[in-house]
Amino acid sequence: MQSGVFCVIFRMKYSVLFVILCFSACSNPQPAPKSGIRKELKTIITGSDKDKKGCISSAGYQWSELKKECVRPFEFAVQLSNQDNSLSAGLLFNADSSRIEIFCAESNGILIQKGEKWLNQDWELLFFHQGWTLNNLHSKNITYTSKNKI
Repeated sequence: MQSGVFCVIFRMKYSVLFVILCFSACSNPQPAPKSGIRKELKTIITGSDKDKKGCISSAGYQWSELKKECVRPFEFAVQLSNQDNSLSAGLLFNADSSRIEIFCAESNGILIQKGEKWLNQDWELLFFHQGWTLNNLHSKNITYTSKNKI
């Protein structure tokens, strides 16, 4: 009889212990805040980084003065790259190719056709049979080339 009572007490003891462990595992105590320190969480929404013209730069969009809309230069038909292929530039043409907008790491700008080349105060664009060459007029070290043709 004593062993039966012992078994019942033993089971009850461990059953109560099991119930206490289950309830304590479900609780989620918050750590006490440190004095004077409050951690702020910021929610960043992908694609919410619009610039002053409304272009989403994280999606590759930039404002085009030529088209008056957001464009993605890496989608242009004519792509240029520097000598070691570490930088790229895109060319956007107007309907008659008299104006070409360039998008590159150094600057964006519109080039105006003057004879056989397109120019602005910083850049000179030339077309040869083998492709395009974009030269920075202030630095001989900055040149982009391509074999793409219109």
